[in-house]
Amino acid sequence: MEEIMKKLEEHDKIFEEHNKRFDEHDKRFDEIDKRFDEHDKRFDRIEKRLDQHDEQLEIIASTVLEHTERLDRIEVRLEQTATKADVFGIMSTLNTLVVLAKNNNQELTVLAHAQKTTNDRLDTVEKDIKQMKPLLGLS
Repeated sequence: MEEIMKKLEEHDKIFEEHNKRFDEHDKRFDEIDKRFDEHDKRFDRIEKRLDQHDEQLEIIASTVLEHTERLDRIEVRLEQTATKADVFGIMSTLNTLVVLAKNNNQELTVLAHAQKTTNDRLDTVEKDIKQMKPLLGLS
């Protein structure tokens, strides 16, 4: 009987160790969940900014289209009577549009890089979790 009790105590110790390890794994999964939540929030913010940029780009595109139409009309008039003031005004408007387009392009490039970096990190974390699941007996 004592032998059985010893065995039971040994098994209890083993179970306690396993429970501690499971608790540690649960904490790690909670941390990972928290990080995923943070990533989700970041993605939501990025998506919101991209939506805003889409709206801005639509406005810019329509403005460029309007300006192109206006420039075509102005060009016809300039062919008839072009003054230095007219040319200066057109060039100033074009320079402003070019600066706006460059700024938006640079910002989109930075956002695309940030999103790629975040996606790469997310892929790594997901891969790590997939590798951990079989070791934890969760698959």
